[in-house]
Amino acid sequence: MRLVRAMPALTPAAEAIVGAIVGRYGAGLFSTRAKLLRSLVHFGPVRYAQFVLGYMEGVQPREEFIALGEEFERIFAAFPATGYAHAPAGSRASADDRSRRLALAQILIQSA
Repeated sequence: MRLVRAMPALTPAAEAIVGAIVGRYGAGLFSTRAKLLRSLVHFGPVRYAQFVLGYMEGVQPREEFIALGEEFERIFAAFPATGYAHAPAGSRASADDRSRRLALAQILIQSA
């Protein structure tokens, strides 16, 4: 309980991302989508959403990821302070992020 109290509040963008994920996957985040939840906690909501969108640029994602990606795009457009909404496609992920993107892509594919 002390950990929960010590955690900082989510930013509005992070709160919207978490809401979108919980709305889409619900209780499955604690069973069939547990890998997704671990990734969300590990990277943080905003960074996780950025990785998902970066991943989607290089592959043909399944329909469920397309819908989630569209929700993330709307969230980033609503919260431009994330800096993601104005980045041109293809340049959003830095070279350092590419290996993380590949690892996340594997997690996303396995958790779907």
